[in-house]
Amino acid sequence: MTAYTEKQKCFIKKKRELLKKDADKGVLPVIRLKILCDPTLIPDTALYLSKIAECYGVAERRAYMACFVIETILEVRMEEANKKNPFLILELKKDIDKLLISVTDRGIPYILTDYQKKILRKGLVDQFFFEQLGVEGQRITVGYKLNMEDGTAAVPFIVEKEEEWQNTDFSCRPTLDRDEDIVNAIQCIYTSYGYNYIHQELYNVDIFRNMLQSGRYISVLAENRFHQVAGHIAIEEHNWFPGIMEVCNLVVKPSVRGKNISDLLVEAIISLGKERNLSGIYSMPAMFHPVSQRLATQNGFCPCGMYFHLLGASVAGEYGDGSSRLSAAFSVHIYDKMTVHILYLPEECAGFVENIFEEENLKYAVKSAYPYSSEKTSLSYNYETLSKRLEIKIDQVGDDMEEVLKDLLTREESEMVEVIMVYLNINDPGCPACYSFLRERGLIFTGCLPGSRINDYLLLQHLRGRTIDKSKLVAEPDYKEMLDRLYEINGLQLC
Repeated sequence: MTAYTEKQKCFIKKKRELLKKDADKGVLPVIRLKILCDPTLIPDTALYLSKIAECYGVAERRAYMACFVIETILEVRMEEANKKNPFLILELKKDIDKLLISVTDRGIPYILTDYQKKILRKGLVDQFFFEQLGVEGQRITVGYKLNMEDGTAAVPFIVEKEEEWQNTDFSCRPTLDRDEDIVNAIQCIYTSYGYNYIHQELYNVDIFRNMLQSGRYISVLAENRFHQVAGHIAIEEHNWFPGIMEVCNLVVKPSVRGKNISDLLVEAIISLGKERNLSGIYSMPAMFHPVSQRLATQNGFCPCGMYFHLLGASVAGEYGDGSSRLSAAFSVHIYDKMTVHILYLPEECAGFVENIFEEENLKYAVKSAYPYSSEKTSLSYNYETLSKRLEIKIDQVGDDMEEVLKDLLTREESEMVEVIMVYLNINDPGCPACYSFLRERGLIFTGCLPGSRINDYLLLQHLRGRTIDKSKLVAEPDYKEMLDRLYEINGLQLC
């Protein structure tokens, strides 16, 4: 990286001090810069944003890496700049448990270039997103986990002895963004998992509060009339699927299990989702034990797909055996029964998809596919460093589909990506053609995810040479039925 003058260092120091004052007050603004494609601006811009990243809570070593990553992205994108649109837009913002830094430009279109591969291979970012924005160009976003060391060992979370319950009649209410409620929620997690819960960000009070205040995370507590909290559940919104939120973080304290608290919590969160006017909610029951599957079925969720190898052995912790990736299912509970879904179904999986829509009493019409409706394929992708997952969302299939997808699906860095999940828009006329292309390249069909306000999606996965170990999938009857249909479609031997 470039050496900086004393004047530059002084400027950065003053800006950092001002931002630190804002951070101490709990006010951290979104930083947005519009810069000309002038290479002389790269060093100061990269250093400035990396120093701000430290103020947001990114560890110093990772902020140094961020400086290098920003410089690299700016150098490459400036070389590919469009003379009619010679500007780059840079944004830095906090997103619950991580910091996001994005670069948007309207230069030469691209998907995955060599420099991006190097960034991923060297572990210089925690997450890597890419979005095609149509006339607005394209956006690269890198994510860095915030330093949570101060929050993960807070004394209030520790429960020294088993709780004595003054009453075992429980009711549910929304979690408020006050310390008392948040600590109670974290104590539920702690009594069940210690500090080994897979969602580590939930141990941090400030991050938990940010999640609640964002409106993208709705949390519920189960408590008795003495305000003793016995359990917790939430629904969370993901950017890719607006209008349908994921049920997550269900925990019940061991000392009160067997009192139907889980059912109370699920019923409460279903009701809250409906009150929020969502299109629906979905859950991802674990496939290494039947409890979460049974709970979903009892509360009206319809199994609709699989995410094989969702979590790597190193991420799964006590959930796994340390030697293999863990799988989960998709199941949906759709509120919106009035919207008519226009579907372009590949013949191979048409029966599976239609069955899901009929089980959920959704209105749909199947249309005949026709040649691509546009010249350009519109997609986004997200790479998670820790879990080694690459997720690709295809919203529009264009004439360039094969060229666009080829590099993403034939990457040589097998150590970087252990599983690929593709969400393919089933409402796009080009869906069947894209489906055939993906199947020919070794992807398997793993179901569908309906209900988003923008699109319904087929699920396809590339398992990167790994097999499905059926002995490690513990399935309830309705989930076993779904698995058998998937095995049959993909030509896999039935259990």
